[in-house]
Amino acid sequence: MRITVTLARQFGSGGSYLGQRLADALQIRCLDREIVSQAARELAVDEDEMAAREERGTPFWERMLRGITVGPPEALYHAPAVLSFSDREIFEAETGVMKTIAAREDCVIVGRIAAQVLPTHPGMVNVFLHAPLSFRVPRVMEYYHAPD
Repeated sequence: MRITVTLARQFGSGGSYLGQRLADALQIRCLDREIVSQAARELAVDEDEMAAREERGTPFWERMLRGITVGPPEALYHAPAVLSFSDREIFEAETGVMKTIAAREDCVIVGRIAAQVLPTHPGMVNVFLHAPLSFRVPRVMEYYHAPD
């Protein structure tokens, strides 16, 4: 039976760490940053740019106002930024990567709403990892080397 573990998590709860440890213990593949790498290759875009967009997303109001940014006649015109790929393309590319790999082999998938986009099967386990703020804040501060 094929095994698929999806791991959703709160920021700072250790989901990436736990996902990798679980995959190592089960001796199966862990998909996290690799999803972004493969999707970026498929879209022929810069991986770092895609990762930044994937994490940030495009805010609703930014999308709504993009086409109607008009100022007074004396204002300089600033053309909207031309993006080489859309949020939808990111979502579809990453979903495609997850579906392809999960259909072929056992894996742990960290984040990216995998539980909602992958087809369910008897060997699929969906986990949500959470932790109190008292755990997450110090962990994030240490990870990002934030000053006290």
